Amino acid sequence: MPPASSFASAIAPLTDEPARTALLFDVDGTLAPIVRDPQTSSVPELTRRLLIDSQMIYGLIGCVSGRQAKEARRIVGIGSIPYSGNHGLELLPRGAHEPTVNAEAEAWTDRVHAAALEAFPELREESGLRIEDKGPIVALHWRGLDDEAAAEAVAEQIAEQAASAPGGYAEAFREILWRRADGAVATKTILAYRGGFDGDLSQPSQHEVAEAAVQWRAAGGVRLTDRVLLRFGIHEALRLGKPLQFHVGLGDRDCDLHRTNPMLLLDFLRHSGQTPVVLLHCYPYEREAGYLASAFNNVYLDTGLSINHLGARAGAFIARTLELAPFRKILYSSDAFGPPELHYLGATLWRDGIASALADFVDQGQWSTQDATRIATLIGRDNARRLYQLSE
Repeated sequence: MPPASSFASAIAPLTDEPARTALLFDVDGTLAPIVRDPQTSSVPELTRRLLIDSQMIYGLIGCVSGRQAKEARRIVGIGSIPYSGNHGLELLPRGAHEPTVNAEAEAWTDRVHAAALEAFPELREESGLRIEDKGPIVALHWRGLDDEAAAEAVAEQIAEQAASAPGGYAEAFREILWRRADGAVATKTILAYRGGFDGDLSQPSQHEVAEAAVQWRAAGGVRLTDRVLLRFGIHEALRLGKPLQFHVGLGDRDCDLHRTNPMLLLDFLRHSGQTPVVLLHCYPYEREAGYLASAFNNVYLDTGLSINHLGARAGAFIARTLELAPFRKILYSSDAFGPPELHYLGATLWRDGIASALADFVDQGQWSTQDATRIATLIGRDNARRLYQLSE
């Protein structure tokens, strides 16, 4: 190991200009310890936190792995960074559903499969060799068991240990979240209905999560109001890298309106990294939401159900959202919960409201008609397509 002074001098070009620095990490053996069963590999919680914090400092944080890119992302547990998988043949951008595969390598997939199955059957049967199918790559692993009964016994033992381990709730939550979010474009929290935004929203420790989970289960495991578990869920959603929506402002009787002011999210947003955070509905805090959208690169404002509730006054609400929020960070949605007619009502009220607000700018000579049309198209369609990575 070189002296500390020599090491500091060696990495000085990286630390002197962090905004221009890219840090790319191998997964197995670097971020995650080598384990006998590769399927149980995981990145320690402290390492995960350091990676998340590093996103706020360096220009690019990413991972490279011989594993498939989606598998590498599952192990690292952070969706807001890119992954290069399959020894460079796959690229999984931040928050993407599927990786891009090198076309030339993909063309060899069938021939590689045929060669592996034809060349190694006896060796595989005699030694317990395991073949891992990674598309254009077929990997051969000596780790594993060739006895099904023994494999089943080991699997049961692992399950028993996981059930009794302090981090059982956390691991189960992560697995369910990642599985269900695989086909989703965003996640949403209703923290506004479970105590609001005031108070500590920092990431809890594994020990805190385990203790809170025991208490919640002991109480019946029903309506979740435990602050520790709610905080844990929000930070796990951030790691997916997909937009995280917050219900903000008006709601039903479960919502304490004064605790849903988005300014109470300031500390949380300062540590939210690059994952997009969408403030939904927002009334009567649309101006506060607009300020946050202008102050934080990853914060967006969605007018949501406020349009339907405000009716004929929706135009004034829409005009207020245009005061501070960047036009590329304002989104329309109808939040048409209930009768399908609310989809129509929300769309009609928004179209009338945005037309009135933008026409006023044009009439005063501040905007051109082309400007107004461009902004209306951004808010009504293009911003959502870009944010949620929606196809045409």
